Amino acid sequence: MRIFILLSSFILVVPYSHARSHCLPAEVNFFSCQIENSSKIVSLCGTTLKNSRKFSNYWDGRLQYRFGSIGKPELTFPKSASLSEFTGEVERHNSGFDTYIHFVNRGFHYSLASVEGVEEENERFYGIIVHRLGDDPNIKPSARLRCKGQPVYKTAPGYYNFFSLAYDLETSKRKSERVKD
Repeated sequence: MRIFILLSSFILVVPYSHARSHCLPAEVNFFSCQIENSSKIVSLCGTTLKNSRKFSNYWDGRLQYRFGSIGKPELTFPKSASLSEFTGEVERHNSGFDTYIHFVNRGFHYSLASVEGVEEENERFYGIIVHRLGDDPNIKPSARLRCKGQPVYKTAPGYYNFFSLAYDLETSKRKSERVKD
């Protein structure tokens, strides 16, 4: 009897966790959360990256941003999932890390953010920051959509996750800039 109750509890929990992400079961859910005071969900979905630490194979992965209601996203970027459309940024502070994954779409700069390098717990920010291209990013953004709670970060095989993805995007950009010089 105990096994049946435990099993039925597990079955009820699994669909709910998938319902809070736009990612398909075969994809890695790098970042997903419900937006505060909204039913909208933001997800960063992708594939595991083969030899992700080796620059030559790095761009074999796929990554796609999805925002909106489950089953009816308002924004899917890029249309054909591509890692090359994204950049990453990791800032180290005494109290933690600020991690961002950025992309540009239709005149706006989007940042998926995990800001934990702050002194006070209530200053942490998880969500989306949107700026109109050309605006000073230090001035109030066009939109700042906070996650309801902390995002779900799934770890791909090899402990690959949102944070290591942002780091790899950042370092691969620096490497490609050095190649151009």
